[in-house]
Amino acid sequence: MLKTGFDYEGSEIILKVMDGAPANWSTMLTTQSYGTAEDLQTAMRYHEETLMDLDRERPRFSNQRDDSDHTFKPAYVPWSYLVGTCTDLPPPQFPKDDSNISKKTTPKAKGARPCHHCGSELHWDKECKYSKRTACVRLCEISVDDLEAQDEYEELFDNLSDNKTLQDFDSALQSSKSSNLEGCSTNQPDSETQTYHVTATSHEATIFKATMPPFKQPLNRQTHC
Repeated sequence: MLKTGFDYEGSEIILKVMDGAPANWSTMLTTQSYGTAEDLQTAMRYHEETLMDLDRERPRFSNQRDDSDHTFKPAYVPWSYLVGTCTDLPPPQFPKDDSNISKKTTPKAKGARPCHHCGSELHWDKECKYSKRTACVRLCEISVDDLEAQDEYEELFDNLSDNKTLQDFDSALQSSKSSNLEGCSTNQPDSETQTYHVTATSHEATIFKATMPPFKQPLNRQTHC
């Protein structure tokens, strides 16, 4: 695609390729970031799925257009940038691993960029099985904007972890309260029953003593005779 029979400089090839691409691709592919046509090709492969989605989202009003203008200009661009997108983020070094699906929520669902280790949209950088094989050796070459983008990406992931921990804590607390309430309701009736029984027994004895008639000695009939 990028190799032609003309003797173009790398920047000229990049401009001609982008001139024939949908206009909203420029929101993902920044021509100033690529020194050679091969760099642009690598970036297009890395963002292939996103670029295809952008192409499907653009409005298609008519097939007729001026031959002198090879750039399609949509009425609007509905796509917003992905959280954590960096201009000099290298392509994934490992094969895409979509079998690893995040237990929290996926980057795709949160509008974040794919895993930069393998390119999967179903898990985060820290959850990738290849994350331990990749060392951060390019910090001196990363711009401030890219560092901020990476911080935003990691903050989004950390917030997901904090929310899950808080939910687990609330569930354990509710379970503990339920257990304590059940224990109190089980023991209380026995104590009340025993107290009531003792009180009732004592009360019956008191009533019995109060209602008993006084003892009278029988008359000696022989004395009256």
